[in-house]
Amino acid sequence: MFTLSNPMHPGEFLKDAYMDPSEMTVTELAEKLGVSKATVSRLVTGKSELSYEMAIRLSKVFKRTADGWMALQTSYGFKQAEKKLEMSV
Repeated sequence: MFTLSNPMHPGEFLKDAYMDPSEMTVTELAEKLGVSKATVSRLVTGKSELSYEMAIRLSKVFKRTADGWMALQTSYGFKQAEKKLEMSV
């Protein structure tokens, strides 16, 4: 679940907000984005960060700004860094 205190990975948001409601597969999305299935799969499963290039590709397919996609990554990344530092202190 997305909250300001617990931002979700942009790949999870992509899956929940766009792929699942339209029953879009990883293969279908990869074709629309012009990338490999493995690239989409890594993003959707949270195994890779959202790149600037992917944010632009997603913005063209889903009509959500690239800045909006990157804001998701930034929020998620900051929270992960914060958690990591809290564990080490």
